[in-house]
Amino acid sequence: MHGLSREMGEVEGDITRSLDSLFQYILLTEQQASEMNRHLREVKSEIHRCQEEARSLTGRLEEAKATLETKVQRLAEKQCQRLLLKKHQDFLESQKEDLLKEKEELLTMRVNYPFTADK
Repeated sequence: MHGLSREMGEVEGDITRSLDSLFQYILLTEQQASEMNRHLREVKSEIHRCQEEARSLTGRLEEAKATLETKVQRLAEKQCQRLLLKKHQDFLESQKEDLLKEKEELLTMRVNYPFTADK
């Protein structure tokens, strides 16, 4: 009987060691799961922060784009006005030249054909 109880004691010892090992494994697994969950929360938080920053940058980009489009429109209008003014200036200069030529011709005619008040 002593042999049997001795074997039973060894079996009980083996079972106890196996249960202790299993318990240690469960604790380790829970610790790893906890670490993974903590890391996952950190990653989710970082993703959320990056998404917020991307939304903010997108908003700023859209504002800058609208401002740029307004400036481009104003520049196009000013270029058009400048072109019209240049054409008007060219026309006035041409008209001035024509009037100066006409004046010169009239003065030449007056010198060559003086008018008399008597006639």
